[in-house]
Amino acid sequence: MPVIPKAGQWNVPPRYEVKSVIGSGSYGSVCEAHDRDKDRDVAIKRVKHMFDDLVDCKRILRETAIMTRLSHPHIVQIYDIVEPPHIRTFDELYIVMELCDSDMKKLIKTDVMLTPLHINTLLYNLLVGLKYLHSAGIWHRDLKPANCLVNSDCSVKICDFGLSRAVSSVQQTPLPNTPRGEENDQEQATGLVVPHTARAKRVMTRHVVTRWYRAPELILLQ
Repeated sequence: MPVIPKAGQWNVPPRYEVKSVIGSGSYGSVCEAHDRDKDRDVAIKRVKHMFDDLVDCKRILRETAIMTRLSHPHIVQIYDIVEPPHIRTFDELYIVMELCDSDMKKLIKTDVMLTPLHINTLLYNLLVGLKYLHSAGIWHRDLKPANCLVNSDCSVKICDFGLSRAVSSVQQTPLPNTPRGEENDQEQATGLVVPHTARAKRVMTRHVVTRWYRAPELILLQ
């Protein structure tokens, strides 16, 4: 049963009518809302205590920087980023995004009978979105059912770019890995420059993908 947010919990502009919480995690929570100005339903991601951990903060910055530069039918779209009322003291961020019906993880667990045509359409749409990312120089690095949003028309929207990287078409001489795979990395792609650092490139950490979805060769660092 959907959780109805309490008044005052979501500090968003009056144009957004918050309805119910539809997801939560270590980062915060996601609610369904209605955009009165555009007359459309949206999803609002609320990131709490975003400056408590440097790595998480950089992931949020990277995700928003990448997603605001992407535009494709099979990539979830960011509509708005709510400007904090106090720019020097804020610790929450509200990201307004495209709302989808469900995700592949939930779909797999339901009793819905998918025909081969449904499966082929879902897979095709996912691969089209993935091809677009790679053509734009973006490596998602955490593709799993929960990060593939779906709609009733079998359209697929790839989301959650917290572990993504923007890479250039010509790799420079890499530097050794850095702790946690987060420091001293420059991430650029043609037309997609993620603000981070101007230092030389390094080898990307191989600790990618949610653990349960990692390939054996990644787990063994081969």
